[in-house]
Amino acid sequence: MKLTLFLGVFLGTITTMLSSSWFIAWLGLEINMMAIIPLMMNPISQRSLESSAKYFISQAVASSTIILASSWNWFISGQWIISHTSDNFSITLISLALLLKLGLAPLHFWLPEVLQGVNLQMGLIISTWQKLAPLTLLIQIASNTGLKPIFIFISVFSVLIGGFGGLNQTQLRKLLAYSSISHLGWIVGVIFLSPSLSWLTTLIYLTITYSTFVILIELNSTKISDLMFSWSKTNWSHSKCILILLSLGGLPPFTGFFLKLSISNELLSNSLISMTILLMLGSLISLFFYLRLSFITSLLLAPTNLQIKGSWKTHHYSNLLNNLLFLFSIFLLPLSPLMLSLFHISL
Repeated sequence: MKLTLFLGVFLGTITTMLSSSWFIAWLGLEINMMAIIPLMMNPISQRSLESSAKYFISQAVASSTIILASSWNWFISGQWIISHTSDNFSITLISLALLLKLGLAPLHFWLPEVLQGVNLQMGLIISTWQKLAPLTLLIQIASNTGLKPIFIFISVFSVLIGGFGGLNQTQLRKLLAYSSISHLGWIVGVIFLSPSLSWLTTLIYLTITYSTFVILIELNSTKISDLMFSWSKTNWSHSKCILILLSLGGLPPFTGFFLKLSISNELLSNSLISMTILLMLGSLISLFFYLRLSFITSLLLAPTNLQIKGSWKTHHYSNLLNNLLFLFSIFLLPLSPLMLSLFHISL
């Protein structure tokens, strides 16, 4: 049963990403949503049921808006083709619905609560794989000049909300939810200028987020206090966690810094100076709580003789793919010229 549902999640996203018609893209989003809801409810608990309901309501509203707006565009222009969407009202509604699916501010209300109510494995899927289909559709319509003010506002607001929202969090899943809002704000901020750069930064963000969740799953940590005591169980995963948090915060010379550096250069080259300053200020707030979390994790308690029940220095064996993605997540900055040339991006 689980295999069938995971197959539905996979096929729904792939259908949307490869579609050129709004109806087929909407159908893929619906297949994806209906397949992931039962997975979110496993194991069944009050929190998982509540999170599933919130996720279903937010995604259903967004999907209904997409099919309504695309139908209106068909009524006006006679076209279902995504690249031929010409009605400004329709394309504005569709873009707002896609931003709701991504969980960007001010349409972010569902994302922290949903991530907090599911386990780390489902949090990994929601934070990575579930972002691909809406981002693909958003990149295809981002060339519409009427959407530029919306993307600028959403970008700045998301980075600021992501920064301030993560300051007072003690739950790692909520903290990662606000981090997702902040990072997607950076991606949306450049989506109307350079789709290729948006794809590159999306791949980097997904790689770092995947590695972060994998390490938290290894440590079985859902709260900051869990990280404080993880050194006594597995010091290698503990050390990886510190490095990946610094990269996720965008501290140089880690990989996460490349995401913000490349987008900042693109914005400055297009004379969006005020927007770049606001994005950097919001990013500094996010970096502050990641530095604070790294400080708590690495300096306050470890290494000390802690009276903790359980195995001493438990060994966790990661597979080769996870280890490679972890290395890419922290040491990819020296290869940034090569990545830019592969995506035909000039900064």
